[in-house]
Amino acid sequence: MTFTIGLATLATPGIGVIAQHVAPAHASVDDPALEQHVETALASFGWVPAAEQFPGVSDVVARIELESGVRVLVAQRPFELPLGHGPVHCQAASEPLVVDALDILERELAKYPAGCLSRVRMQRVLLCRDLHEGWMPIPSLPNYRRTLLLDANATSTYLRRVVHHEVFHFVDFAMDEDLQRDPQWASLNPAGFEYGGGGRVMRYVPRDWQFEQRGFVSSYAQSALEEDKAEVFSMWMSDPAKLRRLSLNDRVIAAKTEALREQVVALCPAIDERVSSKNE
Repeated sequence: MTFTIGLATLATPGIGVIAQHVAPAHASVDDPALEQHVETALASFGWVPAAEQFPGVSDVVARIELESGVRVLVAQRPFELPLGHGPVHCQAASEPLVVDALDILERELAKYPAGCLSRVRMQRVLLCRDLHEGWMPIPSLPNYRRTLLLDANATSTYLRRVVHHEVFHFVDFAMDEDLQRDPQWASLNPAGFEYGGGGRVMRYVPRDWQFEQRGFVSSYAQSALEEDKAEVFSMWMSDPAKLRRLSLNDRVIAAKTEALREQVVALCPAIDERVSSKNE
């Protein structure tokens, strides 16, 4: 499958997805009644534990779940979610695709300190194949009932980036439940800059990092404030050396990196040290 869309294309419409489908922010993630309701709903889509569907991955799944606190599910059959911007549908991924994706997940989720993903209400990752919104392919869907949906058919480099991009949307929502407003962040942008119409209008962008305007780590970052923050975070987590090099020659990116670090550390202490050790 060829990906021609930007990172986290559903992140902006994901605001609506969050509002409609994520468990209430005040609800405990350990609420038995809530969890039973969610688990029943997800099971009805054919979402099952990865180790149950593919016993050969049980060891890596156990390591991921133990260290990150995030359950790993796979689609047992094709499914469709009737969401606000059109039906989201996906196919069951083959075992080889799941194995490759789990290798990425294990390495990338290990960069988060213990308890971090639980604090930002990320409880599950679902792996499937050929994820679409309507007729449009999408790489991921953040925060559907505290679950991150990932297309396991992505390249390893792209999947590394999109995992962190989408995790940040969980982080961002957990901070104040408002992804679109951050006056402090907006004030760091070059004078006169205005964001575009959101991630949905920038689906057809290259997968590689693009630096078309100073102050931004990618073209996609210019689509919306929440995407700008998620792109900086994604580079910080997946290629911190590149972000450091950019920051040396771009005061805006340097300021955004520091602002982002302060926000994330408030929720996930020690993430600096974990990122550095896991990227060595």
